[in-house]
Order: sequence, then structure tokens, then C-alpha cells
Amino acid sequence: MKGLRIIINDFGYVEGGASSVALSHIKLFQDQGLDVLFISGCSITSENLSCEHISLKKFSKPRKHTASILGYIFNYRSKKLISSIIAEKVKKYDDIKIYLHSWTKFLSPSIFSALKVFEKGIDIVIYSHDYFLECPNGGYFNYKKSQKCLYRPLSANCIVSNCDKSNYLRKILRLIRNYIQKHFLKGLKFQLICVSEFQRERLNVITDIASSTKVIPNIFKINKPFDKNQLTNTCDFLYVGRFDKEKGILELLNALTLSKTSCYFCGDGPLYDTIKNHANTKLSESWLSQKDVYSLMSTSKGIIIPSLWNEADPLTSIESASLGVIRIVSIHCAASAGIQDGVNGYLIDPSNIFSFSKTLHKIKNSFENQISSEDVISSYDREYSYRKKVSKSYDW
Repeated sequence: MKGLRIIINDFGYVEGGASSVALSHIKLFQDQGLDVLFISGCSITSENLSCEHISLKKFSKPRKHTASILGYIFNYRSKKLISSIIAEKVKKYDDIKIYLHSWTKFLSPSIFSALKVFEKGIDIVIYSHDYFLECPNGGYFNYKKSQKCLYRPLSANCIVSNCDKSNYLRKILRLIRNYIQKHFLKGLKFQLICVSEFQRERLNVITDIASSTKVIPNIFKINKPFDKNQLTNTCDFLYVGRFDKEKGILELLNALTLSKTSCYFCGDGPLYDTIKNHANTKLSESWLSQKDVYSLMSTSKGIIIPSLWNEADPLTSIESASLGVIRIVSIHCAASAGIQDGVNGYLIDPSNIFSFSKTLHKIKNSFENQISSEDVISSYDREYSYRKKVSKSYDW
């Protein structure tokens, strides 16, 4: 009898790094001769899903405002549906393993309550792509002050800190949800996977609760030559991701002005209009297809990752490196571990606008001692080999 791997994720399409990794695991498991079930919380799904897929949103009824708030804290409908789905699969398969990637947008902490019922007969793996397993706002970041947070989750300092993106009322809801989540995680037997050593070192609560912790970096390599279209980057640099403050967008805009350089922004988010009204930018109307993003990458002087928060392992870093594109990476980001400043990329402190802008000006205007595409690819090949070796050693 074939084994079954169940992948659970908020989104059934590429919405960000976590979704991209979750979807890539479909092929990973199928290549091992395993059946795959993908469970998503939202109603939108990728057209290219090659496995059985269940969208929980399709089974949900429209909610009133109060019900939506309660669902955000503990989505009972999701719990009930997931429990029944897994119970049916247990009857058909002896070898089942569950991989949970994201749950904060649709599924809620009720997912951990649902999984607890099956922990004795099924291996449960929780992928940590951010810090929601510990931190109420998911980033160890004070969004009001635009700085990293060092408070212990649910401590007195954490509770009174007005750190949420929106307001303190939302922070209270997050605190309640985090407390419920912690309660169910404490009694759950699971393995934790971090996507970088950088992230594992920042997580210090959940690692004590997990049965074991592994670091498995994201694996990604573009099969070249890929199908290029006519979309080219007429700007100097490229940014790919959400347009949020913690991503260092405002710092990047200031650096572009000071360095008299330009940047193409690919993505979406709250700072869309701010970017649109800036003189040194060009941006996509929404998220682009993968091949369009690769076309933009391959025609850029460099890709900029100016994170202010402890970003775990952005896929854009390894994707661009695979194409030989210079990476300009924040020291606050896990991708900085793969950068030798001035050798295969550049390290920046996005808060130091003068130094940041100086780096951008240097890359655009310096023709001597410039990092070559071959240098970047050679460095990435070594990094990719390491990532692949770590992944192969894991019992999927």
C-alpha cells in the first residue's frame, strides 16, 4: 500500500514563500512514489495542482462579524473538517505523515487541536516559515516603531507592547489566539522544521516544546534556460515581495533617492501607493507569474532584500542567485549568511541610509572590481549542493 503525505497550508496558490515551499513538496513526495493530499484554507487554488486537493473555504458558510472574530481565534469549522478528512484517510493508509506550513490566515490554532487526535498513529511535522509559533504578531518586530522586538512572547512586556500593524485591539486578539495555540501545542507530539539556522536561533520557546527540531533550508534551482518573455527590467534594481514597512520599503525608497538609482517593484501590499508616487520606481499592478519574475531578475543589476525584521529564508535570494544576479541583502535577514560582502553580493544595514545608498550607487556606476554573474552562480552552486544534501538526509 502506498504511503500518504498530507500538506496543510492557508493558501492553495503561490502567495508567498511558505506557499511556494508547500506546493513544491507535492512533486517531492510524488517523486518518492507517495500519494499526496493538499488541504488549503482559502477558495483560490493553483491551476497546476497535480494531486488531490481540498479547499476548506468551499465548505464554509458566510460569517457574521462576530463569528469571523471567533473564527480568527479558533476556527471550529476548519477543525471539524480537517478531523473528518484525516479520519477518512487513516482508514485507507497505514503510512501517513502530515506537513503543516501556514495556518494564521484561515485555519487558525484550531488546526493543532485537530491534529492532536491523530498524533499517536501519524507523524506530524510543523514547518516554521516565520515566528507565529511563538510571537503573537509573527515577526518579533514592533511595527509601530519599525524595530525588532526582544520581548519574550506572552510576557508582561509583550502583553502591554503596542506592536501590531493595525492597533492594540488586534494585538489583544493575537494574544488570545497565541495563548490558545500554546495550550494545544504543549500537548502535541510533533517535529519542528526551521528553514534556516538563523531562524532556529531566534526561536527559543517552541524548540523546547517540539519532540525534535531540524534545520532544512529551502531548495530551489531554476531549470535553465527558462522560457523568457518580453518583460525586461528597465530600472537598475529589482524588489520582489510584499510592500510592507518591515520589509524595509521606506528605507529602500530613501536610498534610491539619495543614490539616484531606480528599482522595479514586483508584488503588492499596503505601501503600493507610496511606491507608485515615488519618482525612482516602476511597479507591477499585482503579483506577476513566475516566468515574468525570472525575466525581470535576469535583466537586473541586482535584487534588493532590505528586510528590517528577522526574515527566515526568502526564496527570492536563492532564485536570483541561481540566475547569477547580484544580491543586496539586509544584515537582519537569514539570506545574509550566504553573502560574502563584495565577493558574491553585498550586505547592507537598511537603517543606515547613507551606506545603503552608497552601495546602490557603487553597483550602478562602478565598472571595476564588479561582481560577475559567474561568481554568484559558482557561490550558489556550492550553497545549493549543501541544501540538497541536507534535504536528502531527511526522512520525508
